Amino acid sequence: MSIIPLIVGCIFFAVGFNIILNFMRFRSQGIRIKGRVTAIEKYTARTGTGRSSTRSTFYSPIVEYSYKDQTRTTAGISTNEIKHKLNQNVTILIMESKEDGSIQDCLDNSSHYLMGIIFALAGLACLTVYILINGSWTLTIIALPTVTGVGHIICTLSRNVKGLIQSSDGHTKQSEDSIFIETKADYIKEITSHSFWANILAFGLMFAGLGILYSGYKQLPAAATEMLNTNLELFWATITSEEMPNSWEDPLILCGIGSFFFLISLRSIYYVRKKYGGMMKM
Repeated sequence: MSIIPLIVGCIFFAVGFNIILNFMRFRSQGIRIKGRVTAIEKYTARTGTGRSSTRSTFYSPIVEYSYKDQTRTTAGISTNEIKHKLNQNVTILIMESKEDGSIQDCLDNSSHYLMGIIFALAGLACLTVYILINGSWTLTIIALPTVTGVGHIICTLSRNVKGLIQSSDGHTKQSEDSIFIETKADYIKEITSHSFWANILAFGLMFAGLGILYSGYKQLPAAATEMLNTNLELFWATITSEEMPNSWEDPLILCGIGSFFFLISLRSIYYVRKKYGGMMKM
């Protein structure tokens, strides 16, 4: 019996739990001040090794704010899409140490909760796998709170979770492979590119849904298509009754799948237009 899922699950859950707990601490104890997004950092991260490695592009807002007559900068959570506008006003949470005056800061953004939940759920999924392969419930019940508690102690001592809580010296450091999007022209260019590919995916999903829907419709028996075209009420009554012919089932399943994809595509198109249309307005 492998305990790797147990170890991985406990670690992931502890990370997620402490991300949420740390951000709750900032929300309850931190000082709220206004900052301004001065740039968007774009960088590429590589995961895996060799041929199995993948490259992903991430974006992080760079925010400038003033605290105690000193101009400082901090970075927000990195995501795979741009979520902030240039010159957008955002709220910064600040905690200043009473002992040495050091400052920690982070953006007041609910994405912290989402990140914590994702880690925690991934941990619970690994623990579920461990239990399903006949893992020990007793060991799980002991290990999970122990690892989570140790993680909380480490987090409390360090108070510097990279990517979530910045132990700020007032400046952000640029990675070697990163690019700072600082001008309106560069920002519009990046948003236009995102909008183009998002629309391609959304309309592709729409045409795929229509194709599946049409394929199902063409496979319906002649009696079903005639009833559908001439008496929709009778057609609905037939397919919702126990007397529906078996030959109708597979084509109707295809029609249902096609309709589902089509409706999802409408939601995607609306989301893309609303999101990127709003981000273009500066």
